[in-house]
Amino acid sequence: MNKLSLLKKKPDRQSAFIIAFLVLFGLCFAVILLMSLRSRGESFLKMLFYVDNSTRQDYFMEFFNSLRDAKDMSLYENGSINTPLANLIFFLLAHMIPQSVIDSTYQQRYAMQVNQQSIVIFYVFTTICLAAFAFTLRGYLQSEKNKSLRLALSFGFLFIYPLFYCVERGNIALLAMICTAFFVFFHDSDNEMLQNFSYLTLAFAAALKLYPIIFFLVFLQKKRYKDLLRTGIFFLVMFVIPALFYHFGADLIVYFKNLFAYGADHKIGFSLTSVSASSFITLLGGGKTAGEIACVVTCLIAAAMMFVVPKDWQRYTLLAYFIVNMRIVSSISVLVFFVVPFIVFISAETKKRKIDWLYLVLFCLILLPLPCFWYFKPEIMQRLFEALNVDPILSANQLFAMPAVQLLFLFLCLEGLINFLSCIQNGYSPVSFFGGSEKRIKKTSVKPAGKKDIEI
Repeated sequence: MNKLSLLKKKPDRQSAFIIAFLVLFGLCFAVILLMSLRSRGESFLKMLFYVDNSTRQDYFMEFFNSLRDAKDMSLYENGSINTPLANLIFFLLAHMIPQSVIDSTYQQRYAMQVNQQSIVIFYVFTTICLAAFAFTLRGYLQSEKNKSLRLALSFGFLFIYPLFYCVERGNIALLAMICTAFFVFFHDSDNEMLQNFSYLTLAFAAALKLYPIIFFLVFLQKKRYKDLLRTGIFFLVMFVIPALFYHFGADLIVYFKNLFAYGADHKIGFSLTSVSASSFITLLGGGKTAGEIACVVTCLIAAAMMFVVPKDWQRYTLLAYFIVNMRIVSSISVLVFFVVPFIVFISAETKKRKIDWLYLVLFCLILLPLPCFWYFKPEIMQRLFEALNVDPILSANQLFAMPAVQLLFLFLCLEGLINFLSCIQNGYSPVSFFGGSEKRIKKTSVKPAGKKDIEI
């Protein structure tokens, strides 16, 4: 075997990144499985969902509650904050479940968890979501040369922490993420039909959960104004037409009132289900006002930095941070949007830098299901959490995701600022950043015509 063939077989840095992620994933998965076997499944529930199976039974209830709420057309009068499209979907699904189950009171709502038809509806919905995600991954990762790595990577992405959490909650943020991922993966495709379909999926995601609309900034960054207009029209159609089923659209006003009222009443400060700047600052001892200001400021910075960071995955990460950091929607469920930039990051066929290893670690802290080693010895962490006034004890994912999200944001902002200053120093116009790195044009200097300039 000659040296040339040995060099060809040597794994490149992209493959090394994928292997590193898969090794970390495999170790976490194996340890969690062993802990779960020893605790008869309790450690897995508390590790991922901080739920005690003997005292709480709220599994899948974000899905079932939405089904119960959407059974009639007066749901906005009762305070619903789901979009008209989401409620219309839930309304149709609710009519596949016995009336006696759907009409249950709030205290009787857990009956839906044991009704066979309700369980089948949830199972079908979840299966469709996961199959769609697997299909989308397969299409995007086709360029990965090593088929074994591609298969293992796809498997790993189906078992990450926030995706598990979305399934446990029955949160349709999972479907919104999958549609957003399809847009991110294929909006630059050479296939015009695939490209146009990606605009439809983004519009559907935004009409389903509203906050994916922040990804419309991708069109502005790339100066694709016609595509922005087209996607905006798709969004309006998908948002307004379902609203006509609710008192001919009059309930739209009530919907936005509910949304703003929810935002005003939403807990500011530390929350077990939040990884926002507000929760992080409050956990460190800051006040609620400081936390609220931090959320607004960091969201604005993330939107601005999206235009100056040099790489696509960095732009998508900042947009995912914007979603996670909004105090109205901030929840562990929306951490699932970090899956989108991470897939782009780890599969990009570009030379990896040393700092990219740091980004890999931060992404893993956010996305991997981390073993909670203090489950069997809770007294080890009890004092720490009591000092932080946090009850119950957080899982490893909750504990590490919060600072990891903020550190990821900080490093991306620093890299964006350095890139911006470097480009300005090299003569680029600040306005040109709205066209993406491939469209930036240097300022042209105007000089008086010399002899050679006017010679014929």
